[in-house]
Amino acid sequence: LENRLLQTDGRAPKSVLPGGQGTVCMQFRIGAAVPDGSLDPMKGGMTFYQLPPTTTVVPRITRTFNFNRKNGQWQINGRGLDNCADIRFTVQRGAPEKWILINTSGGWQHPVHIHTEEFQILSRNGNAPTMGERSRKDVCRLQFSERVELMIRFRDFLGDYPMHCHNVVHEDHNMMVLWQIGTVGDNNTTP
Repeated sequence: LENRLLQTDGRAPKSVLPGGQGTVCMQFRIGAAVPDGSLDPMKGGMTFYQLPPTTTVVPRITRTFNFNRKNGQWQINGRGLDNCADIRFTVQRGAPEKWILINTSGGWQHPVHIHTEEFQILSRNGNAPTMGERSRKDVCRLQFSERVELMIRFRDFLGDYPMHCHNVVHEDHNMMVLWQIGTVGDNNTTP
């Protein structure tokens, strides 16, 4: 396996290198044949998990998260994570919420990871999600100048959790927010 993407910074690949000029990162060695235990879902016999409804659910609250950069600092809603004890909002266990993720960071993409609970994407820039996004997710790709709306339910565990950009440099430079699941949620719409 060869990485042929020429990437000189964290924004995006610059180009694709010709074969043989990239970085070899893995080699596959095929040994003896093994029995094929895979199933073809198109032949039937499999039942897929049904997604929870989103059109009939009324969220308890809508929260907005602006992923931005100011004075060279990565931020969510104008703040970085400077204090690991700073819980910025509380969601109510068992209650659905609508979260709006907005990217205003000027040419950067953010794979946003929400810990402990999966969500469903409702829309991307006002459009229905693609087929590949019509499933439960725990990471949302937030492209340049993009707005993504999602529905999330907090079912099981009380406690403190992070939401952060999965670009390691952004995450390590405070593009993170801490929140908690409690028995009572707050009404902070822009934590």
